[in-house]
Order: sequence, then structure tokens, then C-alpha cells
Amino acid sequence: RANAVAAAALEEGGANGTGGGGGATATFHVGGMSCAVCTGSVERFLLSVGGGEDQPQVVHAAVSLPTTTARVAFSELPDGSLNSGAYQRLAEECAAVVSKGGYPCELLSVSVAGDPSSDADEKGGASLADSAARMERTRQAELNEWKTSLLTSLAFTVPLAVIKMTSMRSTPDPNVLPPTIRDWMMLILATPVQFYVGSRFYKSAYRGLIHGCTMGMDFLVTMGTSSAYLYSIIVFVLQIVAKINGDADSMSSIMTLSPTFETGAWLITFVTLGKYLEAYARGKTAGALQTLMELQPVSATRAILPDEILQQLS
Repeated sequence: RANAVAAAALEEGGANGTGGGGGATATFHVGGMSCAVCTGSVERFLLSVGGGEDQPQVVHAAVSLPTTTARVAFSELPDGSLNSGAYQRLAEECAAVVSKGGYPCELLSVSVAGDPSSDADEKGGASLADSAARMERTRQAELNEWKTSLLTSLAFTVPLAVIKMTSMRSTPDPNVLPPTIRDWMMLILATPVQFYVGSRFYKSAYRGLIHGCTMGMDFLVTMGTSSAYLYSIIVFVLQIVAKINGDADSMSSIMTLSPTFETGAWLITFVTLGKYLEAYARGKTAGALQTLMELQPVSATRAILPDEILQQLS
């Protein structure tokens, strides 16, 4: 709600030609956001741009999670001129900083207050319809990525769960020491889920740590699944060493432990399912909002009538 209020205020400032800073405003499409922590990180990245000598800076930033958009307001140039090129370069720098921080960012439009030449439609730039189309393509690509990850995760996790359930229902053979064939199969099935499907969470958690030490949801998912996988690997290795050395009796406590490879795999699968459903629902909501945006008129015709005609009409 706070982000929505901030975005509305910034939008009002942009409509008045001030943008909150009297200089210019820019609109971006930002991907990879999943919670309020993400929107806060994007706002911090945007507010850190500019401010050098003879250079405008970002004075306001508002990020909308439902529409995956960000709108910033730039200050005026130190010399008071209307240099649209300077604002364009600063907007591109904003997109680069946000993308480097782990959130794919695309510049949609730049509007300079009091400079008609910066109008996107007159210069062949992105109109509202073009911006909406580009945002829709980006959202569809993100939805397809999550769908692919979900199907890949299910392809490995479902057999993993079947093996785990059958092993729980069957009576273990006392003559067969762990790790058994089932344990090896669970290791093989869990590893792609952990490091291939879960690579997006690892990358996002790493970028969050190196850019502002942000511990968001991706960090929690990574920490939880990695702990379960690492515990299983340690148990697995200790059981192999005990089996090779032939001292399984002296390490009976180790041999009775059971790896939990399915824990991390199922957690990643459920989170990926949630991400897919979130991307699908957000796409529907944002699509409706973009349809309303496209109804906004981008041009108007002014008719100046002579006084004689005005008198006749009155």
C-alpha cells in the first residue's frame, strides 16, 4: 500500500511537469521482484544514481510490485537547461545499476518537464501501447521460465518422493548396509533440483548479499534447502567411509541415520510452484492495468474558432 501511495504521488508530480524534482521523470520495467524487500532494494538502487558534478540526480523513486514498474524523478540540471540527452543517459544508468543489483531492468520512457522534444510519440519512442506490449512480453517470458523450472523440478521430485515413500513402508534388510541403491537414486534425483532449478535462488541470494546485505526470501530458501542437502551429503559420506573401512558396528549411530535429500527438493518445488502462480496472477492483474493505460489519450486536437463563429454558437 505504501508503494502504491508513493507511486501515485510521483505520478501526480510527473503530470504536473515537476516529477517531484522539477527536472524529468523516467519509467522502467523491473523483473525478478517477489516481495517488499525486493521493491525496497530497487528503490535504494535508483536513489543511489547521479548526484555528480554538473549531473542531475534521482530525487524520488516509487516501485510498484503488481505492475513490476518503477518511476523515478530527476532533479533539474545545475545550469537550469533542458538537456534531454543528459536525462536519457542518467535513466540508462539507473537501468544498468538495477540490473547489476540482480533485477532485470528495462527503460520504457523518459519525459523532460517543459521540453516538448522529449515526447516519446513525436520522436518515435515508446508510446503507452508500446511500453505495455514490451512489459507484457517480459512478463510472459518470466512466466515461461518459471513454468519450465516447475516442470523440471517435478520431473525429478515426484520419483524422489515415490522412492522415499516406498522405503518408509518397506522393512530394511539388516544385511544391506547404507547407503543403499535407493539412497544413491535419491542423491542423483535431488542434485539437479538443488543446483539447476535452485540456481535462480542461489544467484538472487548472492546478489542480495553483495548489494546491501539484503536477506530476502530467496536467501531463506537457499539456506534451508542447502542445510538439508548438506546434512544428507555428510551422512552419505560418513556411511560410505564406515562401509569401506568395515567398522560399521562401531559407527552404528551413523549407519542408522537417513539422508533427507527429498526435503530440499520438495521445498524448492513448492516455492517454484508459488513463483509460477504468482507470476501468472500478477500477469493477469498487470495486464488489466495496462489495458487501462492504453486507453489514456496521447494526443489532442485544439480548434481555434473566430470570434464571429463563437458569437453564433453562443
